[in-house]
Amino acid sequence: MIVHLDADAYFASVEQAADPKLRGKPIAVGGERRGIIASASYEARKLGIYTPMPTAKARKLCPRLIILPGDFEMYERFSRFMFSYAFDFTPEVEITSIDEGYFDLSGYRKSSPREVAETIRKAIGQSLKISVSEGIASNKLVSQVASKLRKPANLLEVPGGNEREFLAPLANHWLPNVGPKLSATLKAAGLAIIDEVAQTPVDMLAMLAGSYAPQLKDYANGIDHRPLNIDRADAKSYGEQHTFEKDVTHEGILLAHLHRMADNLAASVRQDNKSFRTVTLKLRYNDMLDVTRSVSIEEPTDLADDVYSLLKPLLKKAWERRVSVRLIGLKLSQIYGAVFRSALPLEADAQKRLKMQQLAPVFDELRRENRIMRGHELWLKPRPARRVAPVAAANPPRVIVPKISLTSPPALNFKSYFSFLDSTLSIAAIIDAAKQHEFPDIALTDPNLHGAVLFFQAAKEAGIKPVIAAELHCGSRMRLAYVKNRTGYENLCRLLSVPKLDPLILSEHSEGLLFANEHTHALPEIRYLSPQDKCRYDIIQSIRTLTRLNQAHPEKRHGALHLPSRREWAERFTATQMNATERLAEECEFQFEIGILRFPSYAPHDGSSPKDMLHRLATEGLNRRYGNRAPKHLAQLHEELSIISEVGYEEYFLAVWDILGECREAGIDWITRGSAADSLVCYCLGISGVCPIRFDLYFRRFLNRERMAQSKLPDIDIDFPHDRKDDVVELILHAKTPNGTRSRIRPRWTLPHFWMDFRATEKCTHAAC
Repeated sequence: MIVHLDADAYFASVEQAADPKLRGKPIAVGGERRGIIASASYEARKLGIYTPMPTAKARKLCPRLIILPGDFEMYERFSRFMFSYAFDFTPEVEITSIDEGYFDLSGYRKSSPREVAETIRKAIGQSLKISVSEGIASNKLVSQVASKLRKPANLLEVPGGNEREFLAPLANHWLPNVGPKLSATLKAAGLAIIDEVAQTPVDMLAMLAGSYAPQLKDYANGIDHRPLNIDRADAKSYGEQHTFEKDVTHEGILLAHLHRMADNLAASVRQDNKSFRTVTLKLRYNDMLDVTRSVSIEEPTDLADDVYSLLKPLLKKAWERRVSVRLIGLKLSQIYGAVFRSALPLEADAQKRLKMQQLAPVFDELRRENRIMRGHELWLKPRPARRVAPVAAANPPRVIVPKISLTSPPALNFKSYFSFLDSTLSIAAIIDAAKQHEFPDIALTDPNLHGAVLFFQAAKEAGIKPVIAAELHCGSRMRLAYVKNRTGYENLCRLLSVPKLDPLILSEHSEGLLFANEHTHALPEIRYLSPQDKCRYDIIQSIRTLTRLNQAHPEKRHGALHLPSRREWAERFTATQMNATERLAEECEFQFEIGILRFPSYAPHDGSSPKDMLHRLATEGLNRRYGNRAPKHLAQLHEELSIISEVGYEEYFLAVWDILGECREAGIDWITRGSAADSLVCYCLGISGVCPIRFDLYFRRFLNRERMAQSKLPDIDIDFPHDRKDDVVELILHAKTPNGTRSRIRPRWTLPHFWMDFRATEKCTHAAC
């Protein structure tokens, strides 16, 4: 008899097992802000929380829902412990994913399969504090259905010979490989339940299910001959390796093989509807010594693109000796049942990822049919031998052809649609064009910095050096300003904030900036890609100037504004201009420090440290809020303050407290929502009006050392009345600093400075917006 073991609400159950404070409470694992629920405890499911519900909806249904990020290292440890109990009774164990597996008890004679399954279930519950459901039957199909039919904590046995009767009344989607599409097709044909499928002739089923029809009919009759796959030890893994005919010393060839293996293995993972989290590289030197290196990604995936960036560092760690390589291999392990998604496709990156996941099966099919290949596969494609042309008896007449550079020059004058109806180009289109033309450096020269950070990130990801720049208008003269360093970036922000730029202001704030034009440098203005796009650009110009397409207007641009070919580039600009452009790109070394945590600075009025001031304000607030009950909660306050101090968050709390104090004086109300309401410090400072003691809220969900170590910066979410939001922005822009002076934040460069000084991450700080 075969037993199928299936953990109940696995991720959420493990979190509750690891933290007794979470037991009996509605919790979920998944995206904390704009994500989705990946796993919900049964306490949460009773309140209507399910997978994959958007987190925002889950919070509305259950305001006290505790949402946690996934801890996959812990989940994998629990999985190993869980299946170790099955290995105590039989070596015939197949682990299909982190929370599911089969084990065969046909050879165990000391106890009945039901007694063994019950023993394992109780042992897991007592030692690991998680519940599992088990199904017992003569084959894998029926045992799996039995384990899932009456979750949680269920043990259901289907006696031999009753397989068909057990499956008969169930809906057709319980059968293997019957997804939503095939299930709907079967229902439309009147085969809504398994019994109806079982009674249908194979030739008629073939009209609905194609070549899968014979297997489908067997499954519907409870027949499943699939054996247990017990070849893999700890968990199912996917591996591939290649032995070279001649030892290899070229890194490019090794990486090409690794990339191809990643493609093949990821395709196999997707075909099995699985995902993986650990990547292991194996390397064998010519002296037969094997070396392995592994790395685990944050969340499970089924995309080879997530593996590509890991291969070069892994190869570098493994290839430590200056010895040629005989064999290279790749393995994907730590297998999960399905792709874990913690974010809804609302951001551009999430939308791109969703499209990649949708296109991946199509790409796999095209690769199998040899109709498409990736660039790295060109390294591995056999090359025909080069034919040497015979030497002519007489030299032919010499034809002089203008020399065209084989390397692309820097393209430092792209305009994007952040120019507002003055370009047809998106950031993505610019980056794609730069990759296609192999530009080493590119610059965005819109008359603002609205797209600067997005452009910088996209260019860096594509391996192209981004140059931060902008177009300045001083009277009737236009100048292109390129940022050399941080001082130059700050000066460019100031210059863009001036309502009317004059030569004096320009000279006062020119430090760290390099100025150029088409007369001194090779800077063709690029507002669309090809000459064929000129009509589209003219339409946009007409919309901007409110004129007809052929109607003249002084603000309409004329001439060729497309991306020049290399020949056009060489014909339009001199060698001196080209060299000057290359030097310009070399001197511009400014980079945004993306991903580094930056907090708003705050200097207390009384000269004390931010730590001392926060402790004083919080203690005063505790006494004010709780009166004679304050000593009872002093230990919790000190614990929160110690965590805040450890992660360096005092000035952030004080900055938010100060801004909200100004709002209170201006008569502006607010509501603090999200996990910040869990904080006793926020309640004592008056930032939040929710008492965490009364509602038994959990501060570590808002701020903990693990989140900060991963640069997952928590924020204080504040909602203001819609008719006072402009007043709040104005208040922040003109707020007094602690020394009594007025801040000089200008509206037009507020956003770039929030990126640089408040956070410099991909997430904006809510309390500062």
